[in-house]
Order: sequence, then structure tokens, then C-alpha cells
Amino acid sequence: MKKRKLHTIFALSFLLLFPKYAFAMAVFTSFLGKVLAVLTGGEAIIGASIAVVVFGWLSQTGRIPWSVGGSVIFGIVIVFGGPQIVTWIKP
Repeated sequence: MKKRKLHTIFALSFLLLFPKYAFAMAVFTSFLGKVLAVLTGGEAIIGASIAVVVFGWLSQTGRIPWSVGGSVIFGIVIVFGGPQIVTWIKP
């Protein structure tokens, strides 16, 4: 337990002495922004629309269970509504 506390103190003091490493998350954040743009871009909207049509048709003809179609639609709602959900949660 003492070793873990020592590591925590060392890490925090390192970040206080060298703040440029503490702010290095900007690269990671911009990468995640690009991933979000790809997941919610025009091609993704077309793919999601095709997925809803295909799974709806397969569910109507009895080739796939309704639960799979529902989970696909729920996943699409989560992917495209994710930024709005985070905005609602964030103070």
C-alpha cells in the first residue's frame, strides 16, 4: 500500500513540475473527435439507414428475430445520440 501511495505522489509531483505532459491529452482528445466525426458522418448515416431497412425487412419476413432488429436500432440511437446524451448529463 505504501508503494502505491509513493507512486501516486511521484506521478502528481512529476505532473506539477512538467505541466506540458499533463496537457498532452489534447492529441488523444483530437483523435477521439475525429473518430466521432467518422462515426456520425454522412457515410455512417447512409450505412445506418441501410441497416435499419435490411434488418426491418429480415424481421418482417421472419428470417431474423425482432430482438436483433431492435438491438440494431438501439445501437444506432446510442451512436448518433451519444453526444447529445453527454450534453444532457454534463453540468
